[in-house]
Amino acid sequence: MELASSCRFAELHSLVDELHCRRQENGTSLADYGYQAQLKALIHLVHHYGDCRIGEEEPDFRLIVALKKASVHLREMRPQGLLGSVLARLHASWPELLAIFGVLLAEEGDRLASVRNYVQVQHLLYFFYTSRIAQGAAGKSKPNWVLDEDELRRLGTNSTLLGKGWAKGVPLLFLEHKKFLLSPELLYDDLLQRYLELAITYHAQGSASPGLRVAEDS
Repeated sequence: MELASSCRFAELHSLVDELHCRRQENGTSLADYGYQAQLKALIHLVHHYGDCRIGEEEPDFRLIVALKKASVHLREMRPQGLLGSVLARLHASWPELLAIFGVLLAEEGDRLASVRNYVQVQHLLYFFYTSRIAQGAAGKSKPNWVLDEDELRRLGTNSTLLGKGWAKGVPLLFLEHKKFLLSPELLYDDLLQRYLELAITYHAQGSASPGLRVAEDS
């Protein structure tokens, strides 16, 4: 906690970028899960205790190394139960998971109305992410995952929606001046975890739908 409080936005962004690069290289492989779990824990720790004012500073990599060494025990974290078995077999991408959720929502209609905002926000943030990728590929700007309320409104959502129901749990990292840091890896993990929670609930009720079996059999 003391080390995290010495970190700034530059260190937070560096940790998010490292998690993103590891996911691009290794996916959600169980072999790399312990280190990815440590990075996610550090992201949330720095976000909670660090100075998240946005600036042009370069990250202090000595501080990041010290933070990782102090939290090395977090590498022992391993997915258990259903999450572990799904990660070993399921290789769905972020948009594929959104499509699976869409099938479930279409089948269940109003029964899952409270989930719709959450999935809508996930869709919109995915569009934002891919648009930034396109801008970077076109040489218009260096991709950066900071967005503000005006951009959220242009996407069709806002921070009010983010505070309601399931959408309240969307893991955007709140920064100064009503800005947000988007990590596709944190969003993907949250989407997968939410889907598994629904799968477990429906299985316990004995009413698992074909949409749920798509994920379980993949």
